[in-house]
Amino acid sequence: MLAVRAFCFLFPLVWLSLATPIAKPGCQPSCGNISIPYPYGIGSSKDGDACFLNEFYNISCVETADHPPKAFLKGKNIEILNISINGQILVKSFVATAFYKKGQVVNSTSVEDEADISSYPMVYSYTENKLITIGCDDYAVLGRVSASESALTGGCIAGCEDLSVVVNGSCSGVGCCQTSIPIALFKYNLMLGSLKNHTTVDKRNPYGYAFIGKPSKFNFTVADLGDPDFAKRTRDTVPVVIDWFVRYDTFSSAYPTVSYNDFTNHINIKCHDYKPCHGGCGQQCSCLPGYQGNPYLRPGCTVLGLLLLPPVGWWLYFMNKKRKVVKQKAKNFKKNGGLLMRRRMSSDERLMERAYFFTIDELETATDHFNESRILGRGGQGIVYKGMLGEGRLVAVKKSTTLNESQQEDFINEVVIMSQVIHRSIVRLLGFCLDSEVPILVYEFIPNGTLFNNLHHLYEEFPITWTMRLQIASDLARALLYLHSFSYVPILHRDIKSSNILLDDKYRAKLSDFGLSKNVALDQTHVSTDVKGTFGYLDPEFFETSQYTEKSDVYSFGVVLVELLTGQKAIRAMCEQERSLVSWFLSHMKNSQLLVIVDPQLLKESSKEEVYTIADLAIQCLNKKGKRRPAMKEVLLVLETAESRHIKLAQTDEVQTSSILEQVLTAGITCKSNDENVVASSTSSMETPYFRSAEVSFLSDTRRCSDIE
Repeated sequence: MLAVRAFCFLFPLVWLSLATPIAKPGCQPSCGNISIPYPYGIGSSKDGDACFLNEFYNISCVETADHPPKAFLKGKNIEILNISINGQILVKSFVATAFYKKGQVVNSTSVEDEADISSYPMVYSYTENKLITIGCDDYAVLGRVSASESALTGGCIAGCEDLSVVVNGSCSGVGCCQTSIPIALFKYNLMLGSLKNHTTVDKRNPYGYAFIGKPSKFNFTVADLGDPDFAKRTRDTVPVVIDWFVRYDTFSSAYPTVSYNDFTNHINIKCHDYKPCHGGCGQQCSCLPGYQGNPYLRPGCTVLGLLLLPPVGWWLYFMNKKRKVVKQKAKNFKKNGGLLMRRRMSSDERLMERAYFFTIDELETATDHFNESRILGRGGQGIVYKGMLGEGRLVAVKKSTTLNESQQEDFINEVVIMSQVIHRSIVRLLGFCLDSEVPILVYEFIPNGTLFNNLHHLYEEFPITWTMRLQIASDLARALLYLHSFSYVPILHRDIKSSNILLDDKYRAKLSDFGLSKNVALDQTHVSTDVKGTFGYLDPEFFETSQYTEKSDVYSFGVVLVELLTGQKAIRAMCEQERSLVSWFLSHMKNSQLLVIVDPQLLKESSKEEVYTIADLAIQCLNKKGKRRPAMKEVLLVLETAESRHIKLAQTDEVQTSSILEQVLTAGITCKSNDENVVASSTSSMETPYFRSAEVSFLSDTRRCSDIE
């Protein structure tokens, strides 16, 4: 009885699988001997419905007198030879030609607008096609054409001094050459040229040819070099392979649109982003193993053949579970702002080229399923994991903790901002993931953690020296100067703090975390926004006006300078009456007590003048009036000058080889064995350019409020 039930269950599926339509029901299934699978179609059905998904999948079937009907892309003179449901179309190739006689070009043709498919949901396959050039004195140049620019992307040279050196079947440069075509090629120009206008070879080879086509369908022979019918023969026998896909709903408002879920809810199919198109501009679908049919037609694909009931039951359970996972990913994609991201990417070529869509499966593999042992740090907006991609590249994976609508805007804003900036002192965004439960960002891995941890959780084996602190301050200043003045559009970071400054393997600083950043129009001086940021670093003028300017970033930079000088946190867990580092610092500066609060470690290697220079710069950055603060260009000039002086001083002064405290100790030992005049001479020689010994002995007492607590 169980077998009968299984047969009754499976027989309709088997019957359906044998009768699965590939064209839309009621529509013409073929043009001549070429099958036309949906989403492509010819005209309308008997009910008047369009047989194609939208106008860009419309096929013209043209009757001919002595041949079967021919299929063409609607509106283009591109003849179709085959359409595969698996995402490829074979079309007739376009051949550039040149005929030479007595050193002159008698006749020539190039390939230009006829090969333009940029308005269609398709792209020339860079894996299946090659640029091929035929001739003994010929070169071909391939140019990519887009709406904004034209650029040369490749070419090759074919030459031969004598036909005896030409080998049939070989296309390595002698009589025939071939080279790859670029990724994401929608429109191109193909032009032929000659090095010597065939003056030395025209008798045996008066022709030159070039074309893009499927190399496995082309077999070069010596006879091709003198064949006047080569172009026609090649068009008929060597096809061009075009990849097609279904565009996302951001494509066009002029035609019926396709949403992310339109095909992923069909049964027994799998869909994926078409990644060779920068940013993933569409999707391709196919039947799962063991199924057949057209994945773009409802209900999807049907079972292939009669299977035993238990395996079928397990398979259906597995497919149902997988379908739920796919639907959940699609739901997550929408919830995490995927549609908004698509729209932003479609209008920004930089974002399409520089930001990569990672899948949650890729990132789970990279982080060992977000293992806690991979955690690099935790913050208010998420957890950062260390990961390794398939090619062995280390990355930092930032997984958001929660995401509401306001945070969704911050997330997308960070992606857009980070995709616009490329600077050695700014952490590079590699990509993002939106089909996870919460959105995820993927950055380059910076090995030495945050400046905050290195300053406030001191590592005795490798402390942050004065030289390193000057370099870190300069790196941060360069990053902010780039954002304010030299990026694609001016950018305000809005969250400058030591925990957003990372240190690479050489302890060079890189600015990170652009979630609160804002673009500023070229004619604007500020952005009006809610008060967001980190207490201790926020510009007090921002609290009063809610207007954030470049000088607000300068204020936060000043707080970081004070951290570098004092080794204290922006909000000090010390004396309650002086919890603000800025107030504490300004109070001591007002009372001429800078040397009391400077990090004692710095006194071992810096001069008094250097410390006062940086402290004075910090005071300028912390001015309550934003207009009185220096621009980042001025800040960087001061820091670079201080760096240069410090390096010269270290190279020329003998004091560079030992700390000032060690010299004081040596002076003390001398005091016991020599007379006072010698001691006086010794100590006076150390007063410049470093701190006086009396100051050092006072400063070496490192007891502070934190120690008392």
